[in-house]
Amino acid sequence: MDTLGNASGTLQHHLGYAIANRSFDPPHSAEGIVQNWAACAMVGRAVARFHNLSTNPQDVIMLTRPDVIFAHPIKFPVLLAAARRLNSHFTFLMRHGPEVGIIGNDPSEVALFLDRGAYDALCPENAPCLNAQNVAQMQRQGCGHVFVTLLIHAATTRNISVFYTPWAKLRLRLHGLHGMRRGFNGLGPHMAEANAYLADTTDVAETLQCVTGFDSATQTSACNSRAPLFTETLWGRARKVRMLNHGAQYYLCEQVSPLEQVIEKSWKKFV
Repeated sequence: MDTLGNASGTLQHHLGYAIANRSFDPPHSAEGIVQNWAACAMVGRAVARFHNLSTNPQDVIMLTRPDVIFAHPIKFPVLLAAARRLNSHFTFLMRHGPEVGIIGNDPSEVALFLDRGAYDALCPENAPCLNAQNVAQMQRQGCGHVFVTLLIHAATTRNISVFYTPWAKLRLRLHGLHGMRRGFNGLGPHMAEANAYLADTTDVAETLQCVTGFDSATQTSACNSRAPLFTETLWGRARKVRMLNHGAQYYLCEQVSPLEQVIEKSWKKFV
């Protein structure tokens, strides 16, 4: 608390924070994660109301962790333009590692982008995320670890478009309590100190790879390996992938597409 209070004073009170009183331990359990997400959404809405900020379903929100250091500034105007031109709400996710295949920790919670409409659909106001009163209710909305259920399967059933971004361009580092740690999954640059020079801005939406979960009608059979191997999306054919642990499955597009092509194809169903 003292550290947060000092930081708020240093930033001239431009830091909003809340201390979550979790009912579950450890905090990385599925219960703790969903409670954290609901708390973050609540704080964001409270800050907007306190400062009389106008909000829009097409606002772009970045979710990250307090131990993440970004080596590149992000071209947010590109994300804002995408939010206004895509014909759906969206989430832009990061892979958790450089492996070719999908791994058990994908998608990563280290950093992700979504518009406000998507966030509100996943974690509505005055309600738990996914309207789930407990983890059992949440798990019935997907399979695998909580981030797959929340960000892929539940997003799909709420008509949110999901994509992986070329996250390696962010070149993230993680900062421990006692000094700098290695780059995230070995891909971050060396930074001698926390206030090191930032490199050029990076476009995290330059190319996108679509991801889709299983709709509610096929979800149970899909998570039990009986879903078709391929499915068609607006962005091309997607292949079912199975994670190496956690038992999660979902569809991943075979092709990576430029952002402009993704935007254009998002309107196909209305042509």
